Amino acid sequence: MIRISTALRRLVVGALAVGAAMTVAPNAASAAYLGWGGTLQPQQEQCVAAPASYQARGEGNASTSSFRFFMKRNGVRIYGTGENPVSAFAAEFRSSWGTFPGPGTYETCAKNLSGSPRLVNFRIITDADLW
Repeated sequence: MIRISTALRRLVVGALAVGAAMTVAPNAASAAYLGWGGTLQPQQEQCVAAPASYQARGEGNASTSSFRFFMKRNGVRIYGTGENPVSAFAAEFRSSWGTFPGPGTYETCAKNLSGSPRLVNFRIITDADLW
């Protein structure tokens, strides 16, 4: 039987605990690059959200000009493509440009305005992932 010293055992257990905590704990300073793609039914809306500290960009495209795209910050709409349906959009907010509304949770959303199912792809890119 192999005997492990108490000090070595404590070291191994401590290292495992730190590793587990680092795996589970979220990193508040991490950037995000999240997207969604698929078919939306008529009048269906889909969003992706990510935290941003200093910049955010939303972009998307659709199979037809039948979508309304928009971005939100902390649940409040800060940009939209308007009432007329479009097939693509991009909106960017950067601290370095003076257009970033402030830190928070940013969402990029798409809504199908047509009377039939339509394909759409969109994403949100924030902080360090946005070059």
